[in-house]
Amino acid sequence: MTDKVSLSCTSRIADGVVTVRLEAVNHSSAPVHVLSSKRLPYVMFEQGRAIVLYGVNDPDPDIDYYHIEIPPSRPLAPGETLVAEAQVVPLVPHHHYESKTAPVALPAELEVVCKLAYGDAPTDPAKMAINALLAWQHWVTAPVLRVVTVGATR
Repeated sequence: MTDKVSLSCTSRIADGVVTVRLEAVNHSSAPVHVLSSKRLPYVMFEQGRAIVLYGVNDPDPDIDYYHIEIPPSRPLAPGETLVAEAQVVPLVPHHHYESKTAPVALPAELEVVCKLAYGDAPTDPAKMAINALLAWQHWVTAPVLRVVTVGATR
């Protein structure tokens, strides 16, 4: 099956800060739905690489969360482009359940993986549980980027 949405990821460097720009395009003939939250995209650091995530990551199974926010969604019309940016150098991890305050130490060259989730129908934050949201998400991944981190905060 061909994905309804394509995703590209590019980087730019200014004053020692590396920013990644995600561009998602709906190539289908019908609207798809993407999450709509000012907190997106999330940036995580896992196994020595940055993960830029326009969607909700799985919760930690060892933590009992009191309340998990279910973000609303918005339609992405056929041919419409969604653009989002995230800072990856310096990298201060933040995801759906937690935000760090200090940057992590990075390798001299950082692999960056960009992912975006979409659904075929809107989310229903008032009625949807986290497992339903996770199942709702169809993921697309952009080709991996490699960025130089020289001058990053360590």
